[in-house]
Order: sequence, then structure tokens, then C-alpha cells
Amino acid sequence: MQTFPQSVFSEALKFLCRSSENGGIYGLKGSAAAFFIAMAVKRSSNKILWVHPDDDSASMSASNLSFYLGLDEKNSNSVDFPIVHYPETLSIPYSLAGFESEIWTERMSCLSRLRSQKVPKIITISIPSLCRKIIPRVEFDSLSHNLCVGQEIDRDSICFNLVNGGYSRAPLVEDVGDFAARGSILDIYSPLYTNPVRIEQMGDVIESMRFLIPQISVHWVGYQR
Repeated sequence: MQTFPQSVFSEALKFLCRSSENGGIYGLKGSAAAFFIAMAVKRSSNKILWVHPDDDSASMSASNLSFYLGLDEKNSNSVDFPIVHYPETLSIPYSLAGFESEIWTERMSCLSRLRSQKVPKIITISIPSLCRKIIPRVEFDSLSHNLCVGQEIDRDSICFNLVNGGYSRAPLVEDVGDFAARGSILDIYSPLYTNPVRIEQMGDVIESMRFLIPQISVHWVGYQR
């Protein structure tokens, strides 16, 4: 088995941490590239765009990075998670035929992270995804809204904007992209979060905001020896 001197390893890490130098590191196999990039992330504040030939390798690299950085992938769609995989889709833009809701949810979440103050440290993406056109930023920004406790809102205007942004009104929120409005309660299932958000109003003012945690049903049967 071939081994590399510590000096070579250190120089490779220094190169990855520098953002003003052209070049590349070649010959890494398996998850070695993810290991190197994870070490570079720990040493530097640079943002990294990791381009792959296909979506499978991009997704696997994101998973390997989470492992090497000691991150819990269950929280991978959190707005604070430092790694984002921008998935590839084969569906036709603006067509509802074969709509891949989970993939488009991840793509919208990634784009939202890029326009926010919580830009991920690493984005893994395939070449086909990188070459494909996306929604213009001006249009994306016009469909994005921030809400906070104490803010005065117009319920009808919020519902109109949600529908205009692609959300579906439902009696209960069950899937990403659903929202429900009843009484002083507004539930929204945004692609940015693992669980839907419940907004409670006092008049026109937002009084509280919290996540709705799915209830766990427990079933039992009798047991007799």
C-alpha cells in the first residue's frame, strides 16, 4: 500500500484552503477526496462548490462529507446544515408530468440557502445540474418572504402569495408545499425545514411560531404465556 509523506498531505490541505490559486489534486480514490475536503472545511472558512460527473457521485460525496465532519444527516435539510447537495432532475421544466416533488424541494431549499445569510460551506452538484437553467434570482426573491414574531401581517395577502409561489391549500399540512389557514392559526410546510411551522396570530400580529412535530402512534397487543 502506497503512503504519502506528512508534508505532501499538509501541502494538499493548504492548497484546498487557498482560494486564489489555480490547479488541482489528482489521483484520489474512493472517499479520499471527501476526507480531504472535510479537513479543508475544518481549517478554512472558504465556500466550496464540488462538481461531479453525475448525480450519484455528488450525492455520495455529500454523505461522505457529513460522516467525516461528524454531522447528523437527519438534520441535512436544516437551514444551518453546512453541506447541501443540489440534485439532478430529468423532468421537463414547467411540466407537471412526472413531477419529482422531493427533488424540486431540495433544489428550492438549496437556492434559498444561496440567497440567505446562511450560505452552506459545501455544495455538491453534478455537471448536468450545473448546466441547467434555473429560476431567475429576481423572480425567486419576489416569491420569498420572511416572517417573525411580532410582525403584523395580512392573512389574505400571505395566502395569496403562498398559492402564487406554488403552495397548495389543504385542510391539514401533510407534505412539503402545503399550507392550512383556519381561525388564528396558519400552518406552512416550507422546503427549508424538516417539519411544518405553525404561526399563531393575535389580531393581525404574529404572536408565536413553532414547529409541528409529527405525533407518534403506539399500538400494543395482549401477551399471554
